[in-house]
Amino acid sequence: MTLMGSGWGNIVTLDKAIYSGALAKSEGRTPSIYETFFKNLGLGITAVKEEPLDIKSPLKGIPAELIHDIGKDLKNGMQMILPGFDKSRYRLHKTQDGILELYKIVFYHETSDTHEEIPFDLKDESDGTIRLIDLIPALADLCDTEKLYVLDELDRSMHAQLTRAFLEYFFSCSTSRSQILATTHELDLLDLDLLRKDEIWFVEKDKAFASHLYSLEEFKPRYDKDIRKGYLQGRFGGIPKSNICLR
Repeated sequence: MTLMGSGWGNIVTLDKAIYSGALAKSEGRTPSIYETFFKNLGLGITAVKEEPLDIKSPLKGIPAELIHDIGKDLKNGMQMILPGFDKSRYRLHKTQDGILELYKIVFYHETSDTHEEIPFDLKDESDGTIRLIDLIPALADLCDTEKLYVLDELDRSMHAQLTRAFLEYFFSCSTSRSQILATTHELDLLDLDLLRKDEIWFVEKDKAFASHLYSLEEFKPRYDKDIRKGYLQGRFGGIPKSNICLR
């Protein structure tokens, strides 16, 4: 789903299909974009390659009619990452001449003894790795153009260090007008060395179960304060309240 706002395009990403302007401009360089992010993350992925597929052949989990309908909506030169059966990922690309091309994205791991590269199905990768794979096109787009991405549960299935690395890379490469609006439960992101006080917001429910949104800036904490510790101590609210008694 795409929302348009003033100044730049606002994009809401869904796990089920991700479009990226950066990938659209890559003209077949999708593997190199993934490899750039995986290189220093220690995930054991040594290469990312693509296998060309017959666009007319049926795929598990993706009806041919759906691919055809998506292809009609794609403009020439654009592409989309699609999920398939067993967590597989495909790249649907429409050339400048209007021809649809379909590729399966394959990830390779290197054996420790022979250093042979072995192809892995995504069903054999961890949920955290797959989550990162789905987010990388958005990150590439943010670094390439001025966009706002809204990401629900940014940290879902990912290790805390991977979530932090994702944001650190975004801060290092993005333009001044690119933004991420994300929800998260990851307490390690409550760090003033990573985020400004006005970039951290909390949500708390009142007695009528209505949600209230407010900024950390309202509490005016010192820059040397341990925000994570203060949050766990309830100083900033937003702490779940439970009356469950286990006997």
